[in-house]
Amino acid sequence: MTLHMLKEQAAPLSGYAALMLEHASTAMALFDTDELCLLAANRSFQSLLEPPWRQGQALGHPLTEVLPSAAHTGLVAQFRRVIEGGVSSHVEAVAVPTSFMEVPSWHGILDPVREQGQVTAVLLTVVAITDQALAQKTVQPVDLSSPHEAWEREQQRLRYVETILLSMRHASAPRTLAQEVLGALHTCFSPQLLAFYSAEPEHHVLSLLASHVQEPLQHVASIFPVRIALENDRTPFMEAIQQQGPLITSVSRHRAVDQEDRLLALPGVQCVVYVPLWHQRCEGIVVAAFGSMAEATDLLLPPLSACAPHLGEALADARQRTATAEEQQRLHTVLDQLPEGIVLVEARTGRIRYANPAAARLLGCALPQLLGVSLNRSALLSPYGLKGRSQQSAFRWNFALIHALWGKHVTNQEIIVTRPNGEEIVVLSSAAPVRGPGGFITEAVLVFQDITTLKQLEQQKSEFFAVANHELRTPLTTIMGFMELLQLHPPGEIDAFYRCAIESITGECEHLSRLIHDLLDVTRLEYARLEVKRDSLDFLGLVRQVVSTYRQTQSTHRLQFHLEAIGPTDRLFGQFDALRVQQIVHNLLSNAMKYSPTGTEIEVGVRPSYERQEVVLWVKDQGSGIDADDLPHIFERFYRAEKSDRSITGFGIGLYVSRELVQAHGGRIWVESSLDQGSIFFVAFPLGKAHLVSS
Repeated sequence: MTLHMLKEQAAPLSGYAALMLEHASTAMALFDTDELCLLAANRSFQSLLEPPWRQGQALGHPLTEVLPSAAHTGLVAQFRRVIEGGVSSHVEAVAVPTSFMEVPSWHGILDPVREQGQVTAVLLTVVAITDQALAQKTVQPVDLSSPHEAWEREQQRLRYVETILLSMRHASAPRTLAQEVLGALHTCFSPQLLAFYSAEPEHHVLSLLASHVQEPLQHVASIFPVRIALENDRTPFMEAIQQQGPLITSVSRHRAVDQEDRLLALPGVQCVVYVPLWHQRCEGIVVAAFGSMAEATDLLLPPLSACAPHLGEALADARQRTATAEEQQRLHTVLDQLPEGIVLVEARTGRIRYANPAAARLLGCALPQLLGVSLNRSALLSPYGLKGRSQQSAFRWNFALIHALWGKHVTNQEIIVTRPNGEEIVVLSSAAPVRGPGGFITEAVLVFQDITTLKQLEQQKSEFFAVANHELRTPLTTIMGFMELLQLHPPGEIDAFYRCAIESITGECEHLSRLIHDLLDVTRLEYARLEVKRDSLDFLGLVRQVVSTYRQTQSTHRLQFHLEAIGPTDRLFGQFDALRVQQIVHNLLSNAMKYSPTGTEIEVGVRPSYERQEVVLWVKDQGSGIDADDLPHIFERFYRAEKSDRSITGFGIGLYVSRELVQAHGGRIWVESSLDQGSIFFVAFPLGKAHLVSS
């Protein structure tokens, strides 16, 4: 038979029937009605077969192949009568060769299985006859009703198992699971007392989840303690856990009735059953009290013992789900209080699973408009249909989330959001993937904050700088012009003081001019209008010119020019913007002199690296150094170190402008420094097709 036919004909075993069949203690097998092929068999039946047919190897094979003797013993004919008549039939004790069955003989019962009124399969229940049973058979006749009674008891047990297992279907929390299971146990067995405890090994206690008390005992207060410490080995709870199996205590065993087993002291209680629920560890204990031992051992214990592993697994899952839900609720409580907007988008559905109130407020919509809505229909894309930069911002935001769902990180992206009322705000957003325990991306998180006010202040500041540049440059140009005239045409004989004053005024005017130029560059960077015009130039010549100028105009520091792997008269040609390269060197040298004590040495060096196709410039000072906390921010706009000397003036824009100019050349800039140990600023420019010319 094909696998498809086996699945179709084994349909009656779907769901919980297959689970109950595996828990049956008797051997059971299901055969089809056409060729008597074996459709399903539990482990008990497979253990009776010859080793080659075990472990499911007999499935799909006819009865006459699995048991060849069935053809001449009349067993096949008996199968046919059950199929045709639709009536159960007892199988007489049949002798079977031991090469095909590991017991001398067996007997059982054949039951028809109907579906929509038609017999679609035959269920064989096997009862093995041991040597002891055969000896008794010679003295007394076989009671043919015994197999049928055993079968009925087994059916009743399976119904109990089914009821208990079905009670777990919709239980998502430990307390709900306990209440549903106790309800099923009460329906099946009606014990006088029932309790369901959850084990907490980390706290060494058992916690009561649910209990049920019959009418006569409801007046007894505190029958089941809320918490039980797992410290006393004498308690029945600990004994059941230690033996990892059911424990029965009873009055008939003359067990001492004390604090350890006080349930036996209750009126009408003759025995108490403790069933531990194991799943890798003890997850809990079910307690039941009965008025007779037979009720506990014959009715409750077989089905509850069979279900105990599944109850333990269900309790562990429910506990894990509850812990996850509680942790998620705590997280949402924290996120709800944040001023930043936060949105979580599911990777599988693309829907917004969570949004905090700040997100709805910043987007100008109600929270229900975000939750559960598909990303491509949410308020996050409200600018769609608009024109200009709002439309472009919407696409940037959308693709930031899509990139996050694909595992990428997007940080500090400025987005213009258009609210439903037409108001525009600027938000700073970041997006990142959220991964589950297996490393798979389950969600994407979007975090954004309103920086509209900050952007307005920056715009006002930029406008102020632009005006200040213009207003300051005009009088400064006039001053520098007259200073040049005084230097060219001094009034007769001048003394050293006059000459020093002229040089100082000229130097300060040049310093102020560079500051104004840097402020203008900051304004240009704000509007992305800073241009770098590169030509084929001698990089060494540009650096030499700046170093020479500083040597002539200042005497406060000793300036050293150091070359590595290059001669003093060599030239290194490449694509550079002369003014911008000199501006970078000016800024680094000015910064080094500003923070270095008078009389100390400052080193300027150049080293080409043809392997990496770049040239490295460095400026080394012996100044106060930079604290480790300030290093990550040293190239930020308007940033000044917290521990720097406040008597040293500056706007904190020189290094920022230098970084932007270096990056515009395709290079990189970094610093190595520690407090009170001086600093070394490095700049690496790409060489491209640069070449060295030796003189």
